[in-house]
Amino acid sequence: EILRYMRAHGITDGILHVVSDAEKLVLEAASCRACWKRVDVKRLSEISLALGNIEVVSADLSKRLLGCEKAFVFAATAGVGVDRVIRASEVKSPLLSLACDAAGSALVEELCDLINSALADEAQKQKSQTVKRFSAGYGDLSLEYQKDICALLDTPKNIGASLTDGVMMAPSKTVTAIVGIK
Repeated sequence: EILRYMRAHGITDGILHVVSDAEKLVLEAASCRACWKRVDVKRLSEISLALGNIEVVSADLSKRLLGCEKAFVFAATAGVGVDRVIRASEVKSPLLSLACDAAGSALVEELCDLINSALADEAQKQKSQTVKRFSAGYGDLSLEYQKDICALLDTPKNIGASLTDGVMMAPSKTVTAIVGIK
C-alpha cells in the first residue's frame, strides 16, 4: 500500500529497503486515535442535508446518503509523531521522506477502514447497514465542512487534531468522514 501511495514504478531492492525503514519509523511514531458521533440525517433539499446541527450543501454527499436517516461522523489521526518523522526524514533523504509520507497515509487509511468496520458492526446490531464513507474534499463536498465536523467532534480535545487556517488537518495524517446508516 505504501508503494501505491508513492506511485512507485520500477521497484528495486533499494526502494523496498527504504519503504521498510519508513514503515518502521512511522509505526513507532504513530499514536492513532479516533472519535465519532451518531447524528440524524435530514434532507433539506435535493442537494442539501442536515447532519445533526451541520447543514451541508453537496449533491454528491446527498446522493451517497440517499435513504439514510442516521450517520456516523468520525475523525481519525495517526498522530503528531508521524508528522515529526516525515519532517525529520526530509533532511536524510527525499526518498525516505516520500516513503514516510506514504506510510503515514496508508496507516491513517487503515485506521479509517478499522473504524468503518466497527461502525458497520454497531449498525448491524441494530439491523441496519452502513454505506461507504465520504470525506470533505471529495466530489463537491468542500473542505470547509471540516470546521463543522471538528467542532461537532471536539477533535482538539478528543484526538489532538485541529485545522490550519487553510482548512487542512493537523496532524497531516488526519481524516474526517461521514458514514451513512440505512
